[in-house]
Amino acid sequence: MPGFGQAYMDLLIGEFNSLRDICKDEEAKNLASELVKRAQAGETMTWGDAYMLDTAIAQMLPEEYLHQRAWCLEAKYRDAAGNADAYDTFMKAESPHLVNESEEHLRARIHNVIRELYRLYTVISCREDMRDTLSKSARKTLLTVFAALALYWSIELMLRLFHQDVIAGWLHYGNAWSIVFTAGAIGGVLSLQRRLQSLPRHGESLSDLVELSGRMSVRFTPILGGIFAVVLFLIFAAGFVTGDLFPRLQNNVPGFGNFIRNLQPATGIDWGKLLVWSFIAGFAERFVPDTLDRLIARSEQTRNKAS
Repeated sequence: MPGFGQAYMDLLIGEFNSLRDICKDEEAKNLASELVKRAQAGETMTWGDAYMLDTAIAQMLPEEYLHQRAWCLEAKYRDAAGNADAYDTFMKAESPHLVNESEEHLRARIHNVIRELYRLYTVISCREDMRDTLSKSARKTLLTVFAALALYWSIELMLRLFHQDVIAGWLHYGNAWSIVFTAGAIGGVLSLQRRLQSLPRHGESLSDLVELSGRMSVRFTPILGGIFAVVLFLIFAAGFVTGDLFPRLQNNVPGFGNFIRNLQPATGIDWGKLLVWSFIAGFAERFVPDTLDRLIARSEQTRNKAS
């Protein structure tokens, strides 16, 4: 149990001590006393133990304390759930039973809210842990990309220092491609961070947990962003999209090898445009696939008109 959990356990122990002498439910008091002894003896306590102690204390409460405790628990539940419409609907359906509510019904309602609170806290905690794990995983992948880029440039520099200019020249030709890939990878990671932060921090949503459980797809988000950026680079090179918003690329030498080696933006401004669009290709994960879909649709329309 983390530090804040132990602090909450101490609070429950204090409440138990305040109720021990006025409690009339011996069974609940014995259960709570056993849990308190374990905690004070230094045994490892879990959230399940905290839940058992919480429910035992609720059972120990005198009747005159119950309505106030129910109100406090319901307020906590609404805060944790974020959207308590389902609970409010249930309370409306239960309203006939709340008029002159019996002690047994009130205690059962309190136990139900305590159970739902602990379940919500568990789901929220799992979701936050998964969010943090996936964020760290994507950042590690991006750092790997940065390390590979740094290694690439270091090898080129070392070759030049040892006068291996021919091999270094070949590596130099890949700089534009590696820079484009890195810009797309950065966009992919920032897009992932934005998606993770947009997930709700209250309530429970199984769809959120299912989305977060796809760790492998999230881990390779920077790689996909880099690949999309390279594909967009090729789209610019092919001249499929043109205009003042898009970079102009220069490569007037025929041959595939020369295309790979010499393809680069024409001016410094075009370099800026290329980096921005490479970042967008990684950040907006549907941008490049949608662009390809539009190009395919345009090609099919042209072919249909020709036939």
